[in-house]
This record gives sequence, structure tokens and C-alpha cells, in this order.
Amino acid sequence: MNEIVPNSMRGGLVELHAVFFILGYVIQAWVGFGFYFWTSGGINNTWRPPLAIQCGWALLCLIALLWVPESPRWLVMQGRADEAQALLNRLHSDPSDPNKEFARAEFFQIEKQIQIDKRLGSSWWHIIKKPSYRKRALIGMATCGFIQSSGDLVINSEFSICRRLLF
Repeated sequence: MNEIVPNSMRGGLVELHAVFFILGYVIQAWVGFGFYFWTSGGINNTWRPPLAIQCGWALLCLIALLWVPESPRWLVMQGRADEAQALLNRLHSDPSDPNKEFARAEFFQIEKQIQIDKRLGSSWWHIIKKPSYRKRALIGMATCGFIQSSGDLVINSEFSICRRLLF
């Protein structure tokens, strides 16, 4: 989303992503709750239908990947600049921009950023060695750790345990 979505749509799509993330938790909770009472498959097989549902969504995403375009930045890094330009033109086609100025500006920015990145060190050693890179890496790792430790999964698990004790 960061690379191919126009600024005017980016915030809304991030919010939509969050809504679907929470919707996934809600569906997971109800599926788990529903199959807790499923007795026709046997008590030892109640884990199979929720797992099959999870596999179905993953398979759907895998099939959908056939229609997802490559990243314009990756295409430029691979020396396929013409394909990247065509992709940006297609992604940012707008009747109010017949000369595709926005797509050309973004392509120029991508090319210049890749040229700058090639001059800078980008190995794992540079991330550890350079203080500003190290700070960014630590902030990113800490953010992921805090998200995983936020408590929503604990609350969800406690609900499961309480449900089993009550029913």
C-alpha cells in the first residue's frame, strides 16, 4: 500500500486493513466457539474444521497472487524500468492527469531512491554498525514485540479457558 496507493486513499485503506484484521479475530472467536460444541466428529477432531477454514483462506490468497502485480520498485531494481513505468501508468491512471505526471514523478522518485540506496550500505552489518540504522531496527523489533504482548491474545485465550470451564 505504501508504494502503489495514492496519498488520498492510503489512510482509508490502512483503516480498512485494521477493520478486516479485527473482523478476522471476531470470526476466529465464533468459529472456535461454534466448533467447541461440535460433537458429531468426535471430541478429538474438533480442531480439524477450524484448521480447514484457515487453509481455505490461505489457498484463496495464494490463488489471488496470480493477479497481483510486481512492485514497481522491485522491477526497477531488476533492470525492468519499462515494465515499472507501464505498471505505474496503469495504477495511477486518472482522467484529470492525461499526461500521467503523477506516475512519471513517482517513477523518477523510485529511480533516484534506488540510486541513493545503492551508494549506501544496505547489508546486515551496516544495520548493526550505523547508529541510526540500529535505532530504527530496534524500534521496529520493539514495536513488533509490544504488539504481540498487547494482551488481546491473552484475553482471547482466557475467554476460551473460561468457556471450557463454564460449559
